[in-house]
Amino acid sequence: SADDGARRSFFRLRHDGAPPTAPAIECACDEPSTVGVEIRLSAADGDSGVGEILYSLDGGEPTTVYTGPFKAYASGVLRARARDRVGNLGPIATQALAIDVSGDQTPPSTPQLRFTPLQGTSAQDDVVTFDPESAQSFVLQAGAEDPESGIAAITYPDLPGWTRSPTPGGVIYQRGPSAEESGPHVVTATNHAGRTSEATFRLVSA
Repeated sequence: SADDGARRSFFRLRHDGAPPTAPAIECACDEPSTVGVEIRLSAADGDSGVGEILYSLDGGEPTTVYTGPFKAYASGVLRARARDRVGNLGPIATQALAIDVSGDQTPPSTPQLRFTPLQGTSAQDDVVTFDPESAQSFVLQAGAEDPESGIAAITYPDLPGWTRSPTPGGVIYQRGPSAEESGPHVVTATNHAGRTSEATFRLVSA
């Protein structure tokens, strides 16, 4: 027949109705801590596999997607659950966090500023030079470190005459042609204990 020698493949689909396990929580959480605590989460699913692990740090419904080990810097209740690849939600695991970093007396490291010129600008040594005859734009990204209480926020300044919009890890500054110079402008890093450190930059006409 026409089917002689033809190979046929058969697939058996099995319904996955079993949820993944409750996430295992790895952290040094048995005793109160005065520094940030690293947290690792893992879960298993024997059928379709774990699609994602969700967590929260305030005792609420887990909604933040776990992407790898992270640090917590405040007391609260960690709740975590896994979802498998077909959407089954597993049970919630909980862990009390007793963390108080308010005694950290050390400020964060000085913010390191990184400029990316986009239009009518150049940058060197924390000085942004602009062409007053053209439209001007640049990206500013800042990073800082604090081994005890971590970085809570980095604050970027408003620049007179410039519009500011967020971009991953920083901000974009833009404006039309202008000869206005200004500065110093302050970028501030704040740790979870409320301590701050600053870095400055200037705007200079070419």
